[in-house]
Amino acid sequence: MKRISEERKRIDAYRFQLGAADFFNDRSLKEDWEWLILSYFGDILSSTGLETPEYAQKLATPAPDFQTYLANKSPYRQVEVTEVIRSGYRRNAFHRQLAASGVNCYDPLDPRPNPWSSFLHVLRKKLAKPYSSDTWLLIYHDMPDSEFHDNYSTWHERLLGVLRRWTYDSPNTCDVTRSNYNSIFVVDCTGEAALRLHPHWDIIKPAALIW
Repeated sequence: MKRISEERKRIDAYRFQLGAADFFNDRSLKEDWEWLILSYFGDILSSTGLETPEYAQKLATPAPDFQTYLANKSPYRQVEVTEVIRSGYRRNAFHRQLAASGVNCYDPLDPRPNPWSSFLHVLRKKLAKPYSSDTWLLIYHDMPDSEFHDNYSTWHERLLGVLRRWTYDSPNTCDVTRSNYNSIFVVDCTGEAALRLHPHWDIIKPAALIW
């Protein structure tokens, strides 16, 4: 069992120097990535006055990623952590090409013709997992506003506007209401905003307005 905030300090001590591309691409750092997303969500819950796990234990497959614990070390929720990135995007290939070109920065990625296909793929895959009904699904939505045609909307407005319609199964949707998870949460790419998709729809912490 480890204190989530201490794991965050350990990771932050090296990840900024390493750089986001290397941190997110290095498969040997996958557990640290999961700890980081868990800490993002813990900070959001704490900042909004909601009950927040303070400790966690990494679990082995096929269990969810974490068993969390409250401040008194009593067991809380199991948490499965995953992410949504643009369909067909491969960080390794993208950043290798960038490095080979000698360019140190890049323009934001263009909007995708179907930016929700990767979200659909991830949700379907995770909804099929036979986890206990006490488990949380925590999705890191690593797609900035530039990847959407309606980038005039805030992140939470965009997600709720689309995903509230996902209450039946079709080629382009899945029925989120059939989830066995205790709750499904989504954190934005900044790690500072979150909303809930199940068992009800609500904004945990809204995304900041960008003018």
